[in-house]
Amino acid sequence: MKKLLIVSIIAIVALTGCGVNKGDVALGNNFIVKSVAKSGNFGADVYVLVDKKSGVNYYSVVTGYSTSLTPIYGKEGKVVIDKVEQE
Repeated sequence: MKKLLIVSIIAIVALTGCGVNKGDVALGNNFIVKSVAKSGNFGADVYVLVDKKSGVNYYSVVTGYSTSLTPIYGKEGKVVIDKVEQE
C-alpha cells in the first residue's frame, strides 16, 4: 500500500500537464505509457501504464490537480500483465 501511495504521488507530478504521449517513459522510468485518452481542457486524462519490471498494467486518471492509479483486471479477475524485456 505504501508503494502504491508513493507511485500515486509521483504520478501527479509526472503526468499532470506535461504532454505525456503513447510510448513515452513516465514516472521516473518505472513505467511505459501504453495509451493515452485526453479529454480536453477540463476533463480527465486516462493513461494506461505498464510497469517495466513486472509488466502489470495500470490505469492512471488525472483530473486537475488530482490523480488515481489502479491495476487493470481482466475478465477472469486477474491482473493484466504484459511480457516485458528485462534490462
